[in-house]
Amino acid sequence: METIKLSWEFQGTLCKPSVSRKTGVYLFVYSGKPKRIIYVGTCFDRSRGFSRRWKTHIDLFKKGGRATWKMSNMDGDIYSLMTFKEDAIFYYEKLSLNGKLWIPYKIDDKSFYNSYYDHNTFFSKDWQNYIDEYLPKIEIWTCHVDKKEVGYFLETMLQVVIGKKYNIGYYCKSTQNWLGRQQCNIKFAEDFNFDFYNTPALDLESKNLLSNLNANFKSIMKSGL
Repeated sequence: METIKLSWEFQGTLCKPSVSRKTGVYLFVYSGKPKRIIYVGTCFDRSRGFSRRWKTHIDLFKKGGRATWKMSNMDGDIYSLMTFKEDAIFYYEKLSLNGKLWIPYKIDDKSFYNSYYDHNTFFSKDWQNYIDEYLPKIEIWTCHVDKKEVGYFLETMLQVVIGKKYNIGYYCKSTQNWLGRQQCNIKFAEDFNFDFYNTPALDLESKNLLSNLNANFKSIMKSGL
């Protein structure tokens, strides 16, 4: 099995992102205490690169088109919300109804409402104001990858390992979790061996998970998802 050696680069925040035309895997890291991965995505638009993808995310955040966690303490641990207790669907529904989680449901390209609210409840001024505080707290880290297949498997392994470790689920029955949608057949991910020259600025435990990503993923697959 060939070892694929990669490195991570800091790309600013969702408030002030860097300009990058590279492709590959990107992380959104909430810079509370401790710093936590909240989303893993890929971009293979070779004409415009990462920058176009970040612009799409930012635009959607501002109009309620992305899941948003409302922190009572902006410097706190966002996994205190993302980690589900007991039944995942019931837990996230309760968070949403209590105004702690915005789960977008698309009406049209400009309008979204919360999946668990009354359908007439659109993205309110209160949420819009919160986004202005939220986006500067989200750091961007990228891992340049040329081949889509390699990027998709790295994305999936990160979503599975982080999600399993911190008990991050989803608001409906799905193979995905809040860290993102899996875009490959997970059974073949073990065919890839990733080694990183460095790790993003994260809590120590998450850094260790990334440094030993392959072993952690194989352990999860062996025990069953």
